[in-house]
Amino acid sequence: GNRHDASPRKALAPSNRERQDSPRKDSEQQRKDLAAQISKAIGNRAIRGVAVYVIDGIVYLDGRVATEAQKSAAEQAAREVPEVRGIRNRITIE
Repeated sequence: GNRHDASPRKALAPSNRERQDSPRKDSEQQRKDLAAQISKAIGNRAIRGVAVYVIDGIVYLDGRVATEAQKSAAEQAAREVPEVRGIRNRITIE
């Protein structure tokens, strides 16, 4: 029936989308994905209030945290994400 037809089409969707996207759009998506991964990694360490920007593989960390330890933990979390080429830690301590 219909439900059976849906699953193969779903499996094909990502590769079709990649082919249609222009390289610029693709890199923008990669940037967003990378920023999201880093935000998640920082959030997993119970650190709040950090904004993440990615430009050409360089990660910019902005925002305010309570302690120096949180600031360095946020940077460490970002470092552990693959494809991060560099980090500019601009977090300030409250």
